[in-house]
Formats: sequence, C-alpha cells, structure tokens
Amino acid sequence: MDTTRRTVLGIAAAATAATALGTFRAAKAQNAGGIAQFNRRDVNTLDPDDPILTTYHDAVKAMRALPEDNPRSWEHQAKIHNRYCPHGNWFFLPWHRAYLAQFEGIIREISGNTDWALPYWDWTRNPQIPAPFWESGSALNHARSANSTTNMPREYVGEDVIEAIMLKSNFEDFASFKASAPYNGTGGGQATLEARPHNRVHGAIGGDMSSYFSPRDAIFWLHHGNIDRIWASWNAGGNANTNDSDLTSFLFSASQRDRDGNVNASQFVGPNGSPIEYTVADLYSTQQMGYAYDRLETTVPNTFIFAAQNLALQSATQEVLGRDINRTVNAGVPLETAITITSALTQSVAETGRVQALSRIAALQPVSLPKLSTATLVARGLKTPKDPDATIRVFLNCDYLTLETPISDPHYVGSAAFFLAGGHAGTGHDHNQGATYRFDLTEAVDALRRSGRTISEQIRPQILAIGADGKGTELAIDGSFELIIKTVG
Repeated sequence: MDTTRRTVLGIAAAATAATALGTFRAAKAQNAGGIAQFNRRDVNTLDPDDPILTTYHDAVKAMRALPEDNPRSWEHQAKIHNRYCPHGNWFFLPWHRAYLAQFEGIIREISGNTDWALPYWDWTRNPQIPAPFWESGSALNHARSANSTTNMPREYVGEDVIEAIMLKSNFEDFASFKASAPYNGTGGGQATLEARPHNRVHGAIGGDMSSYFSPRDAIFWLHHGNIDRIWASWNAGGNANTNDSDLTSFLFSASQRDRDGNVNASQFVGPNGSPIEYTVADLYSTQQMGYAYDRLETTVPNTFIFAAQNLALQSATQEVLGRDINRTVNAGVPLETAITITSALTQSVAETGRVQALSRIAALQPVSLPKLSTATLVARGLKTPKDPDATIRVFLNCDYLTLETPISDPHYVGSAAFFLAGGHAGTGHDHNQGATYRFDLTEAVDALRRSGRTISEQIRPQILAIGADGKGTELAIDGSFELIIKTVG
C-alpha cells in the first residue's frame, strides 16, 4: 500500500530540521570535562610484550578460570551482552561505552595493574586481526572463521566510509535512531557506523563474533573500543550528542529486565563484582569517565555547513512517501519497489547533493541555495538471510543491476551488514520484526543526474543480498520502504 505524509514543521522547528539535514554543527566538543586518567592506545603500536597486552592476556586467562556464575567471569561478561545489548537504535553507543568501562575496571582489579586501559583496534589503518590474537595457546586466541591474513573489507571499513560517517552532523544519523527502549520497544533503525563497519567486522571475523556471545572473543573489546573512539572523534570535531531526555535520562540499572523479561543479579558490575549503574548523560564524555584516546579521527572541513548557515530559514517540511512490502526474492534478484516522486523534488535533492559533495573539497567557496532538500531511504523489516554473514548493497533505478555491478557505479548508494547470527537481537534489529536500515540518497540522486540518468517521477530503491561466498542469496522483507524528503528554506 502506498502512503504519503507531508508535515509542515514551521519556523519554530526549522532549526531542528536543519540539524537533521546536516546543516549545523554544535560549537561544543563533548569530550570536554574532567581529566583523563587512562589512555587507550592503538594495539598496532604496541610491542607483543607491552604490559598492556600481557596484562590483558593474564586477566582474560584468570577470568576464564572463574566459575560461570561469578559476575566477573569471562562467560558471565558474555552473558551480559547477550541479555542486554541494544542494537539498531540510539542506545547502541552509550550502552557499549558503559560495557567497556565496567570491563576495564574488572581487568584492573583482577590483574592488579591499576594503570591499565583497554587498547583499540583501528581496522581502517590495520585491517587484519592483530598478531597477538593468533598466538597458539594464548587466552587472546579464539576460534574464528577469519584467519591471520583475512582483511576487513574496505567497502565497510575504508577511509572513505569513515569520512562519510564523520561528516554526519546529526546524532541519530551518526549513532543510529531513536527508540522507546534499548530492546523490545518501538522505533529505531541503523545508521552507517553501526550497519557498516560495526556489523561487518563482526561477520568477517566469524565464530562467536557473529553472535550475541561475541565478547567470548577477546578481539571484541578492541573492536568496540574503536567504535567508541570514532564516537569520541565525532564529538571532538564539534558535533553534539542529542539532548533528548528520552535518551539522556535513561538509566542502565542493576534491576533492569533483560530482553526476555528476566531480572538478573545485575546488568553491569564494578571491579569487585558488585552491581553498578550508568545514566546515559554521564556516558557522553570520555574525559568525564576518566579516559582518552591516543589518537582521534580528524574532521574534514565541510563548506556545505557554512552554505547552509547562510540560509534564511522560513519554514521546514518533511514528506514521507512509503510503500508496504511483504516479499521474498531469489538469490541474485534485487528486492525493489517504485515510489512516485515529483521531478521538482528530485531536482531539489540533486542540487543539495551537488553542494554536499563539492563541499568536501576545502578549496571551493561555499555555494548558496534557496533551499536544501535531502532524501533518506528507510527499509523496515528486512529478514536475516540464511547465510548470517550476508551483506546488502543498495542501488537506485539501475536497469542493469546484477551481482557484478560495482560499487563505483553511479547507481550505488551504500552497503550494510547483518549482525543476527544466534543469540538475541534488539529494537530495530530483531529476528521477528526484522532489521531497519537508513540510507542517505542525496548524493546518489545527484550522481545519477551528473551521469545523464536523471530521476524523473519514480525512485526505485533496489537491495541486493550477497552471501559470504560472494554469490547472491535469498532476501525477504515484511515491512516497508519509506522515502523521507526533508526541506528547509
């Protein structure tokens, strides 16, 4: 069924809509506040016998030896993730920051190394799992589908992917989307940071890393350390976390029910194993939590922001064009539908896409537009393929689309991965309701225009599912495709 909704947000809401369009950056860098006691370092800068690695190895070994019901045991720590971790919504980043912090405290207590800080693995600079995690008999080694020469795929962790993530200026576009609860709630949807590098690294490593028991693999903690570092980098670049009290006031409590409705002894535990709690607002600053990273990602100068600031905003509108879909397609066949749109809207989106793309070239002067329009595809209810390591590629209006169509093709929009093999899932990422992904179509619409393939009256989003073997795999959806057009000016 087709649906169309047009919302006039009005002058009072124009600034909010502008932020959603990526037009304003906050002046405040949210890494401020407090003095960092601990320094998290890049694992690939450490010698094999560095105390950071030897401490980690010895502590993991000791945690493995603890009884499973001990809250500081290796298995219990994995159970915390399986019971409570949120995925596919805006609780994803703060929950995992709290999870890493309590784990760090346990390592310090068990090891006696009170200066220890969790290292991180920058898979963009060093796409292979670090050598210390392959040593025979080491507590850091673990059964994986990957091997010591497996590279994390550039399509998911490359410098261009990280740059695109860092260019987001709205919290939800960066961190995944608002939901009513960490799991078993409503709303949600995965943004690029979660859907692309986060999910794909899990799948590419395989073994327990492909499941919600992923913390059984010692590399898990370094993988999420890098996700957390990218968040810290984004804040340090002047981007503000949301001040929505539905998130900032949320308490990850000791008595919080898990996704199965059970109350366990605790959600997080302190160094001595006793329950601890975190409010999301208290997780916004790494400095406030007592740690910092040895290196942050740089913020790319973006003249689009300044061009947008020159707009005299008179009003803001949001138009949602949708179509319900319940369909299964065979391997190699794109899942697609057609959504009717006016030529004027596509032209406006393409113009915004042109300015947005050109703005990455710092030497260019800001370009003014009378208005800015962005287009976002929301795919709801995508079911996990039989191959849990399958990925998806999204294209627009490509009449010749096959598995061989490269991501350099102008019809290409983006990629995403699933993280659903075994265990549980969360709001916006659930075995029953399916996964929800969001893709920015703005620059793709412009790319098609520049290649002589201007979209006129129909946008046709197309999703191809690709198995771990590079071949097509069946894909099903029971949900909808929504096209969200936001306009300011």
